[in-house]
Amino acid sequence: MVRNGLGYGLLPSVLLKEDKDIKCFTIKDAHDEPLIRKTWMIYHNETIKLKTAKEFVYFC
Repeated sequence: MVRNGLGYGLLPSVLLKEDKDIKCFTIKDAHDEPLIRKTWMIYHNETIKLKTAKEFVYFC
C-alpha cells in the first residue's frame, strides 16, 4: 500500500535499505532518542529437542 501511495508503514529498516523509491527515517521520542522495540522468541518445549532448533535458540 505504501508503494502505491496509500498510507504509511512501520517496518524494520533492514527491509528497505535497498529501496530508493521509499522515504525512510528513524522514529524518535520526545527526547530525540530513537525508538527501539524488543523482540521475543516463543517456542514449544518439544521444539528444543530438535538439534537445529536448540542451536538456534541458544544462539539467540
